[in-house]
Amino acid sequence: MRLFSFGGLLAAVAAAVLLGLATFGVPIHDSFYLLEVGMSQLHFRFGPFGYSQNGEPSATHLGYDVPSDLGGNQNPISSLVHTLSYVLVVFPIAFALAVVTVLLAVLATTCAIAVNAVAIFSATLGALLATLAFAIVIAIYFVIKDVLEDMTFELNFGQSFYFTVIGAACLYFAAILSSGGLCCDGWNLRRPRQNHADASYITAPSHAPPRRNQSAPTDLPAFPEYHPSMDSAYEMDDTASYSMYKPHEETALVAPQAPYLTQQPAGSRMHLLAEAPHAGSSTQWLAETPYAPNEQAYVDAPEAPAAPAAPPPPVSEQQAAAWFLPEGAPPSYPPALARSAYPNDKRR
Repeated sequence: MRLFSFGGLLAAVAAAVLLGLATFGVPIHDSFYLLEVGMSQLHFRFGPFGYSQNGEPSATHLGYDVPSDLGGNQNPISSLVHTLSYVLVVFPIAFALAVVTVLLAVLATTCAIAVNAVAIFSATLGALLATLAFAIVIAIYFVIKDVLEDMTFELNFGQSFYFTVIGAACLYFAAILSSGGLCCDGWNLRRPRQNHADASYITAPSHAPPRRNQSAPTDLPAFPEYHPSMDSAYEMDDTASYSMYKPHEETALVAPQAPYLTQQPAGSRMHLLAEAPHAGSSTQWLAETPYAPNEQAYVDAPEAPAAPAAPPPPVSEQQAAAWFLPEGAPPSYPPALARSAYPNDKRR
């Protein structure tokens, strides 16, 4: 969710402000310091880039020695303080990483998830450096305490030290919140976004069906009004009235009479065969004409052709007349199918 990203942004801003105050303290600004040493007539304040003595700042640079008024030249531990002061360079580095985290957190609220991941890395690294910075301040505290063990003094931590501790905690908190935002954004990618319903078909065709489904609801069409005369049918404005027609009643329908199926027709059709000019000689021609294949019948034949089958028996007049009646008994060989390849089809 974006709430985690905004929370990480606020934490990063707080860390950047606090680490900036801790970094640009003494000797740049005398109000913020890491350590303060008070003696009878001397007052020292130490910062990342130098110190101030009785309100007078020293040169601004990394690496400085314990002042001679504190017995630094007479104690070998002053060299250790000089080395630790060089390590205080982690203060500006932690501040720079905090600023980078702020910029990345701003982009993470509107841009891709990869920017949020880089912001998490920057915040974590800055928090580790800030932790190292206040650990170095604690080490310098004990070193100065050992240097001045024979003297009467007051040694205290300044505001910059506490700013560093709180800034490190804010960076850790920013990294945690940014991680939560990264996880929530990754989970939201698996679900359709709510603003997909507003996407047009040209810019996002895959989001157009949800837009049609989430359109504004419309009223149902008006139903026809009821009237007592409409007991068996509805009357529509754009159609004819059906109230004048009675509903269909299931009654026994009388089967149509077909006398040609049960009675013999007035005139038989056998006279067509009898009056034909070839009627008398057709049966005799079939019986007397043998089957004589020509030379072309043996061209592609793989073997010798079988002997021609015997001609079918002649059909009587009763069988021929019965053939033309739908309910009559079919002859053994109908005249139309006597010489065909499927003589028994008509029987079925």
